[in-house]
Amino acid sequence: GSSAGSVVAGPGIEPVSLMDDPSAAPDLADRSGLGLVDTVVIPHADGALPPYPPELIAQIEETYGDSYPLTLVNDDQALLVEDGSARLVSSP
Repeated sequence: GSSAGSVVAGPGIEPVSLMDDPSAAPDLADRSGLGLVDTVVIPHADGALPPYPPELIAQIEETYGDSYPLTLVNDDQALLVEDGSARLVSSP
């Protein structure tokens, strides 16, 4: 749901290929996103969920940070877009 939906809203999904096994979608020919926002959301960036440890998030930043605009989003945050401007907001 919301994690994957956040990712596909951006310009591309390539950076999350380290989070999910690309072989699970062998027929996927295009890794473009919808381009609704100008950044690739990297969900679970706080490393609180075992499948996504802080080392993995750091590897994504190191591997893709120069090629993609990345926004690291913790599990208690969301990327809010209003009037063409995006900002992180925390859960109350």
